[in-house]
Amino acid sequence: SSEDEEWNSTHPCFPHRNPHVPPTSPEYESTRIIRVARDYMYSGDLSPAFSNIYPEILQDLLSEERFRDVIRRVNSELYAAHSPWGVWNILEGFVGMLTLWVYEDVFGTFAKRRIQRLERYVEEVNGELEREGLGVKIIPLRRTGYLNVSFF
Repeated sequence: SSEDEEWNSTHPCFPHRNPHVPPTSPEYESTRIIRVARDYMYSGDLSPAFSNIYPEILQDLLSEERFRDVIRRVNSELYAAHSPWGVWNILEGFVGMLTLWVYEDVFGTFAKRRIQRLERYVEEVNGELEREGLGVKIIPLRRTGYLNVSFF
């Protein structure tokens, strides 16, 4: 087998220890994180986007269809929020500049509202997964710094 296919901590689907809990926590030893890497083919560097390649290690916990639906929604929300060519982003940029960004402090921005909507969506999915007893959860994207989508 080639080095590229080796099963070790550099493999994208390797189950990592849970860095989102204290090392003394029982969850640190009992849970593992599967990271879904960023995908720069989706929108380049305009917005964060994640690979929709299904990690087969999740097959007993989460269907491929559901995984792809979650990733598709996450990618589309992030693109809408961060695309500099979006009508709202352009308009709010001009209004912000004219008001010395007081507008953003008072009313918020389209991008912030989309991110909040995405965070609510992830919470809803986690609630559904918990009710279904699948034993999998998505780490909130803000917690991972939008660097990866993590399942545990």
